[in-house]
Amino acid sequence: MEIKPAFATAITGIQRGTAAFDKAASQVASREAMESGPEAGPLVDGVVAQRNVEANVKVAKAADEMLGNLLDELA
Repeated sequence: MEIKPAFATAITGIQRGTAAFDKAASQVASREAMESGPEAGPLVDGVVAQRNVEANVKVAKAADEMLGNLLDELA
């Protein structure tokens, strides 16, 4: 696994995940204000976005650890 592409992929995934979560949260908020309760779709989308962000954070942490190990070996 190359470190730089892993970080770039993780950052892009985090950005997309937070954007998807914001969209889902807006949909939930607008529906709750207009109806008696939210539809399940936006709630599920929010949970999926959260899991995507969590997975990408793990990728970033793994890449950071690999970089740290590499620097330790070179030192």
